Amino acid sequence: MSASRIKNLILLILLLTVVCLLIAVVPIRYAQVQSRRAENEQLSLLLAQYDIALDPDIIPESEILYSVELAQSEPSAAAAALLGQDAVKTEDSTRYESTFTGAAGSVSFATGGAISAEIIGRERTGNVERDARKVLRAIGFQPDTLQTVRSAGGEYTVTATQSLLGTAVFSDGLRLQYQDGALCAMEGIFYPGTAEMTRISEQTCISCADALVQLLSRRNELGWVGSGILRTTQGFLPSESASGAARFVPCWRIDTDTESFLINGITREVRRIEEG
Repeated sequence: MSASRIKNLILLILLLTVVCLLIAVVPIRYAQVQSRRAENEQLSLLLAQYDIALDPDIIPESEILYSVELAQSEPSAAAAALLGQDAVKTEDSTRYESTFTGAAGSVSFATGGAISAEIIGRERTGNVERDARKVLRAIGFQPDTLQTVRSAGGEYTVTATQSLLGTAVFSDGLRLQYQDGALCAMEGIFYPGTAEMTRISEQTCISCADALVQLLSRRNELGWVGSGILRTTQGFLPSESASGAARFVPCWRIDTDTESFLINGITREVRRIEEG
């Protein structure tokens, strides 16, 4: 048999294999989707009995998430990206807070993720959000969302929230201040070194349905008088360990028509989100 016929035969076998796999997988996946849809509709009916409206379509499929911990990393690379290669760590830096200074200003990194920077001499930009994305990428910040607000004086504040493993981190975010079109300050929460993480739990995050049932069971205790679920979002809730390393617990954010809640995906603890 010629080499070309052998090659064609191998391709045909591979094609038939793929077709067989599709025939086997597609019905299973379809059944799973239909089953999840039925469960969501049942949950919607359950909440309706308590006069709480829920659209089954806003209930997402749960990601498999574990609690993780980030290794403490040296923030010198982020400082250099923000201030320039001449940035040096000051002598008063400690294991709990590292401060760097350079010709372009100063920046401090604290354990727990706090960052505060004053920046001078930066070039003006015609698009603050695009510039903010560039700065965030340079320091190793993986943005999940960006929101830009302009003040009456023409100054801009870009607030960025971070993502971890492609999932939102529920924190106050990082605020970038622009004056006269130039970045002049940065303050908020920043978790560097997100590539160096360790799984610290064997239990996976509860499903969105479980989180909603948990919120319903705590309704009276919480004093929640809402009548509708508006949004459900899976993400990570940051916390500190005894060593100062940042830990992240999977959770669900439930936004209702009156207030919002965080449901711990491991312990099922329900916490009200305090606005402002």
